[in-house]
Amino acid sequence: MYGIINQAGEELVKNQYLYLEYSFDNYFVAYKADEGFGVIDKDNNVIVDFQYDVLSKIGEYKMLKGLDMNKNVTDIFSGDMKKISSMKDATITINDDYIELYNMEKSEFISKEGEIKTAQEIFTNNTIFAVSKDKKWGAIDKDGEEKLGFKYEYITQPNTFGFAGINQDGKWGVIDQAGNIICECIYDFADQDLEEGILRPEFLGKYYKVYTEDGEIYYSDEMATN
Repeated sequence: MYGIINQAGEELVKNQYLYLEYSFDNYFVAYKADEGFGVIDKDNNVIVDFQYDVLSKIGEYKMLKGLDMNKNVTDIFSGDMKKISSMKDATITINDDYIELYNMEKSEFISKEGEIKTAQEIFTNNTIFAVSKDKKWGAIDKDGEEKLGFKYEYITQPNTFGFAGINQDGKWGVIDQAGNIICECIYDFADQDLEEGILRPEFLGKYYKVYTEDGEIYYSDEMATN
């Protein structure tokens, strides 16, 4: 069983947890049998209820992610342990200046400071931005004007090369920064792992990023189309 002592060896929290790990500031991730993971402070105050199957720090950010596996819901907690986001069937990507929490229905961007940001605030060099409405995806420009109809199952944000993936009827195509279609929705990735845990491809023109077993990256358009 684990507890907390100070530098003088004085007991702050009795040995009562099956798992205990320092996160940041005065916060510790702890585990109780039959309850799950939660967060306590150095005075053993419960800051986040013991209910998660997984609870861990997000990279170098002062943020935590909690996963309820029964509901398949991911919760994000800010540096002051406020729940700032909650999403079902979510994937998290960690970037230098923000994290993204997304599923096939929506995306949320969270800054280093733990603030929810819009795509326009994150991707300041882009001319169009993927947005969802009523479970369909489209794109808007910097003024909020629609550039594509809300008819797609998913649209990625344009990448550094200026290309975005569009998904319709389970297949992927490509548009450029002006919203022009570079490749119709012909690629079917259902039987191909682009990268473990990644739901969406990345494009360079009509070519998609491929990862080899050795971790090397190349771009291809050789997938058989159905």
